[in-house]
Amino acid sequence: MINNPYNIQTIRWSITGRCNLNCKHCGMSANSSRYHDLSFDDCMKVIDRFVQADIPEVTITGGEPLIRKDFWQIIDALQSHGIAVPKLFTNGLLVNDGFLQECRRRKLNWAFHISFDGVDCHDWMRGLRGIEASTIDAIRRIKAAGFEVNVKTTLNTDSLGHLIDTYRLLKDLGVGYWKVSQALPKGNWEGHAEDKSVQLEALYAAYLDLIRAYRTDGMPLTLHIAGFFTNFKGASEWRSEYENFNGSQDALNVPLCLKCWGRLYLSVDAKPLPCMALCDACLEDSTPSLLDAPLAECLASSEVFSLMNLRLKQIHDRNPDCASCRFNLRCGPCRALALAESGSLFAPDQGACTFWKQDYPKRIKEVIEEVA
Repeated sequence: MINNPYNIQTIRWSITGRCNLNCKHCGMSANSSRYHDLSFDDCMKVIDRFVQADIPEVTITGGEPLIRKDFWQIIDALQSHGIAVPKLFTNGLLVNDGFLQECRRRKLNWAFHISFDGVDCHDWMRGLRGIEASTIDAIRRIKAAGFEVNVKTTLNTDSLGHLIDTYRLLKDLGVGYWKVSQALPKGNWEGHAEDKSVQLEALYAAYLDLIRAYRTDGMPLTLHIAGFFTNFKGASEWRSEYENFNGSQDALNVPLCLKCWGRLYLSVDAKPLPCMALCDACLEDSTPSLLDAPLAECLASSEVFSLMNLRLKQIHDRNPDCASCRFNLRCGPCRALALAESGSLFAPDQGACTFWKQDYPKRIKEVIEEVA
């Protein structure tokens, strides 16, 4: 068996399921320690599996990865095997000057991916009062130390009204990349989804306002609005992940999610999944762990293998609504969203449905032409 049949180039590894916060939208319910951390020896076994599969890079996430007392030992082990570590996902609260010195000592020129959930809204979403200013200070400190800072924002009904303020703050802080998305109805968010989830029409209207401000400012950072809009810093071109296909019959046999090719997410219990959005889902139950089998064997499990190979035709065969839709050869619906919303990999993605049926590609173009 080939050690790396999908030519995986990067793995995003949750090295802990614990966190120092109590985030309302945490998909893995980290505050309850739902996922138990691997021992250090088991982490070394996982790294041996990476080496066996010739994985060139691993990005680190959690929970909050800096909680692990053996954090630097894990990083050192990856580096000793020649595995690059280009990104660190963290809430930033444990990043002090000593930590930054350790990064420099190891010549880690990694990008810090910081969670920040909106001006005047961060504390509620993160479940701890008084940390918004500390998070902003962490971004400033990391930037001042010469590291790249990228930010992820998860929206709710409160933070949606502060979206432009949040954009302006991140622009002024010199953030290089900003991802905006809605919370998925799983994990901790199931307890807040009913009264705090944003309706798609309101969400998309706010997105158009954000795009207008962003393009007016000359695209000062890379903006990624999940599914809806992606624009690289300073570039006139833009794209939508929902606009995945060219409208020809050839689209039927193209992999539905190209993000599943070349990259994987590794859960706290060392189970490989196509993406992190699929944690807390039925796929985990039948997916073997890297502790028990090499990567190639794990990927051969029917659920993971079928999702990574899923074609648009398979959605149409199982879903008559998608098959009969007039956008069926252009739309690129997200399987993680469909699964979270309905419990089925083959269901419609409501975000994609609204995007197409309410003609948001045209609306986005009109906004861009308006400010050109």
